[in-house]
Amino acid sequence: EASKTTPANNQKTIEKPPEQITATDLGIHDYVYGTSLRHHVGNRKYHEVASQKMALYQSAKATDKAGIAASVVNEWRALDPPGRFLKADHE
Repeated sequence: EASKTTPANNQKTIEKPPEQITATDLGIHDYVYGTSLRHHVGNRKYHEVASQKMALYQSAKATDKAGIAASVVNEWRALDPPGRFLKADHE
């Protein structure tokens, strides 16, 4: 596992290899990107969370938009079970 320093907070993070899961392993707080799984419950729930901040994001200054987007990601990851962002493997 490689470590890297993120410029925003100068904290070291560990890069983990991607976890391989199957469609039957998907949970209610799993957002799957790179596919057309709009019907997956996790994708729908994530869009509900994100849509709650949409008006704030659209009216925000450019300098504030990254923080608003980060708050959506943090809220998603703070769920129980934790929200995950997964990439679809098309192999």
